[in-house]
Amino acid sequence: MKKKQFAAVFKNAIANHAAYIGVGIQTEGSSRPEIIINPIENFEEKLKYYRAAYDEDMVLVSAKGKKDIRIIAVAWGDSFSDIEFQMTENRPDWKKTISDAIDRVVNRMLEGNEDVSKEQRDAWDAVLEGYKEQFFSRRYSIGQQKFITENAELYEDMFETCMNGSNEEFKEKFLHLSKELNRHA
Repeated sequence: MKKKQFAAVFKNAIANHAAYIGVGIQTEGSSRPEIIINPIENFEEKLKYYRAAYDEDMVLVSAKGKKDIRIIAVAWGDSFSDIEFQMTENRPDWKKTISDAIDRVVNRMLEGNEDVSKEQRDAWDAVLEGYKEQFFSRRYSIGQQKFITENAELYEDMFETCMNGSNEEFKEKFLHLSKELNRHA
């Protein structure tokens, strides 16, 4: 992580009125990084401190030559669990969850309908790619992102209904998922 990237996350947290910002610090000899969480009231002063205390590669200047201490991650959110989720290595990607669910629906439809024209196949792809864009253009809270990644099968079922079910059935599933998603905001 570079200092410019680090500062940009802090500025973004300030602009979005985040409740907390977490800083992941890896210390030589420690098996896992520590996470320091600061409340919104401390953001400005902490950013000044980190800018002064760390070099461009986010290595603690006062520890150089003694011990490697560096900032490896920074994330902001409205709860400690938001920050923990963002800093989790290999955390599920909600966009990939949606994209994979849609791709599975399209692939099943294509496999089961070899006699369908290219125009119809392109139409299916266009509809479901439109759904991807609709999802990707929205901003989701960390709670909502967790909900999406933990409920991939429900999204896949909804997309399946979109392509093969009735409009009423699709609308019902879409509204149910929307309510649950909002509940996790």
